[in-house]
Amino acid sequence: MPRLLLSDEYWSKLREILLRKAIYNNGMGVH
Repeated sequence: MPRLLLSDEYWSKLREILLRKAIYNNGMGVH
């Protein structure tokens, strides 16, 4: 099982992906 404590770099990339996904969903009319 991977460590629960991850690096800030990992979280930065994950947040960017989630942000892009949220923008994509909003663009599709999902609010």
